Amino acid sequence: MEPDEVMAQNAINQVEFTLGQAIRLGMRSRRPVVGFLQGHGCWSPAETADFSNDLAETVDVIDVVLDGKVDALCEKIEGRPDRQPKFDALIIAGPDSMFSDRDKLLLDQYLMNGGRMLWLVDPLVTDRDSLAQLQFTMATTRDIGLFDQLFHYGARLNRDMVLDAQCAPIMLGAGPMGDHRNMQMFSWYFAPVVLSTPEAHPICANLDPVHFDFAGSIDIVNERAENQATVLLSSSNRAVTYKAPARVGTGVVELPPEHFDTGLMEGYPLAVLLEGQFESFFALRLGAELRNDPDFAFKAATENGKLILVSDADFIRNDVRVTDGGLAPMPLGYDRYSQRVIYDNKEWLLNAVSYLLDDAAQISLRSRSIAFRPLDDARIRGRESMWSFLAVGGPVSIALLAGWIMALWRRKQWESGNTAGTS
Repeated sequence: MEPDEVMAQNAINQVEFTLGQAIRLGMRSRRPVVGFLQGHGCWSPAETADFSNDLAETVDVIDVVLDGKVDALCEKIEGRPDRQPKFDALIIAGPDSMFSDRDKLLLDQYLMNGGRMLWLVDPLVTDRDSLAQLQFTMATTRDIGLFDQLFHYGARLNRDMVLDAQCAPIMLGAGPMGDHRNMQMFSWYFAPVVLSTPEAHPICANLDPVHFDFAGSIDIVNERAENQATVLLSSSNRAVTYKAPARVGTGVVELPPEHFDTGLMEGYPLAVLLEGQFESFFALRLGAELRNDPDFAFKAATENGKLILVSDADFIRNDVRVTDGGLAPMPLGYDRYSQRVIYDNKEWLLNAVSYLLDDAAQISLRSRSIAFRPLDDARIRGRESMWSFLAVGGPVSIALLAGWIMALWRRKQWESGNTAGTS
């Protein structure tokens, strides 16, 4: 149970956020539209339902399939030379199959025409069934044909897996114990837990820990003066990486603490923000016929692009349970051992989308924290009635006094007017 002060502060923050959100929604001329990419093995709507349902309170959420269709993400409007994005932001969560060159071109042109993108990609594929049955598997590279394109934009998704001493727990059997299973909690180094820092980006500010699962590291590359790269989330400095093919097994819990004493000053980046000028990945690859086609309206660069890359597809995925009514999503960030939500993945994702949509006010309210200043117990003890009267009766008395003074003033003004009129 949280202390009363913390509960009061959380309630105040929530009230302020709810009121501010209602005012902003009422003042908007239109609701932003956010697309969820389907196909290519991306998570199904049920697997992202907890996040998308909360997101749908402030934006329109639409599923989109590429299938090589030129109008899937951008449309040509008569009288305008460039194509216009059909979505204010696009979320690509958990792709596991190869993207064709045509689909890659559609994604590229969406970014070049002003679209904003949130990528959640696993650099390695881990067979969870083998891990559950055999307590061992090999994680291999997940080739989806997009690593070179993301590299061109400024982020290299490394083919590795991050193991962090700052991690979530797992319950495993610890050997026989008579007729009972001896289940104990161990550190699951494949599940890094990232904490917010005082100097964190507004997307990450004042959040509870966020949870990763089989995440890889990211390198920022191709830095230029025209663009800016920011590390949003990173592992602790007590982390190591295993290159692909990486051995994944329950025996990892037996690693000694000194295994993670690497001397790193900083952790491995797990989520990065790229913004500014982007050049098209196809600027030197596209044939002259399509490049000069006015209907396709190829664009070679954008001046104000935004892209967020997270090296873990499970970061957005909620568990799903089967009910009589169908599939029911579990809360995102839910911990089955404590049986409550303890990870702030959903709030982080909502902040990320708000940032992509240039909704600075939304992020400010989400990340703002009002300091709770408790009363002095020593001073109020034994005088509760007096302080209660001052707290409740004081404002009422001031309002009544102000009303009485206003009435006297208006009466005096009226009498002065009548006297001047009779004279």
